[in-house]
Amino acid sequence: MGLGLASCLGFAASPGSAQDTGPDALMETYGDWTVRCATDQSLEEPQRVCFMQQQLAARGNDGQQRSVLTVFLALDQQTGTPLMTAVTPFGVDLAAGVDIAIDETIIELGYETCRPRGCFIREELPDDVIAAMRAGDEATFVIQFVGGQTVNAAVSLAGFSAGWQRLGEF
Repeated sequence: MGLGLASCLGFAASPGSAQDTGPDALMETYGDWTVRCATDQSLEEPQRVCFMQQQLAARGNDGQQRSVLTVFLALDQQTGTPLMTAVTPFGVDLAAGVDIAIDETIIELGYETCRPRGCFIREELPDDVIAAMRAGDEATFVIQFVGGQTVNAAVSLAGFSAGWQRLGEF
């Protein structure tokens, strides 16, 4: 994972220092979530990027595994605001956006753009949504495709609270 991915996802890097003794790269698993950090040492001032992610895949009719949804969460380095980037496959109904249901909390999100990796949703998440994710068991992303097909992608929240706490330590 390099800074190219982080900037593509819309996450800011945090400057390191010569005294920074943290690892150059880190990957830890918390339930169904993975926390990742990497430091780009090639820059004049090292930059660290940390985020947590979960990827959902499904087997197609041809037997190949395909990504259905990848969810990334990070904290804005300047403001501490929770940021989410979700990546869906091509063919989604961009005008319909995506709904996320976490217990009684429902949020509606719009697509920002489509790139070679898929279609991207980037949003700041309010504290009540993070609290619902920390307390919940599952977040259902309702993805609508052109042609009327709807996919309910169930994102496990097992390990979310511990992963989110760890992410806050960076």
